[in-house]
Amino acid sequence: LRSTRQIERALGVPCLSHVPQVKVKGDCRPYQYPARKPRSAYAEAIRAIHVSLQFAQLDRPPRVVLVTSSLPGEGKTTLALSLAASAAAAGHQTIILDLDLRHPSVRPASGQPLTAPGIVELVTGDARLEDVVYSDPVQPNLDLITVRRNPINPCDVLASKQMAQLIAKLRTRYQLIVLDMPPILGITDAKIAMHLADAVLFVVRWGK
Repeated sequence: LRSTRQIERALGVPCLSHVPQVKVKGDCRPYQYPARKPRSAYAEAIRAIHVSLQFAQLDRPPRVVLVTSSLPGEGKTTLALSLAASAAAAGHQTIILDLDLRHPSVRPASGQPLTAPGIVELVTGDARLEDVVYSDPVQPNLDLITVRRNPINPCDVLASKQMAQLIAKLRTRYQLIVLDMPPILGITDAKIAMHLADAVLFVVRWGK
């Protein structure tokens, strides 16, 4: 897939943006571009996604957005983090949840201490919400809930009543909640979590 027309014809959904690939330079990661390099093509492309989501339903913009892809390595976590950072840079109180419980990658990208409790401990009752929410030290308005340990059965965690209650509680505190999910091919996690979200962003790697 190499064009908007191809994507919309093949998948039957609107293409919100073409996001250019960026390389990590120094200590500036891609998700920090909306705040630190707001005029870059990458930041503009992420902003286009955020704006498109806001105007998708004028009377009720999606508050919980699930991000997934077909396969690993297509950039879904980078896009999820960047979308959250872009919304935060626009002044929206935002949180991203790493729900890729099999291969989590939000914590390493964010710089959160590895010993801090995560979402599994929260859902199982071993930690409080205040213990697991991590505020980004560089980006105001951006919070994260990441993964410290992998559960035995991720599907049970995602389908639990506690997870639904957590999302409901976060809706009262945040204007945008981004869920970083595993890829959909061969794994049912994203499908199980669909009921938690108002909208789904599907990431497709150009030319692959």
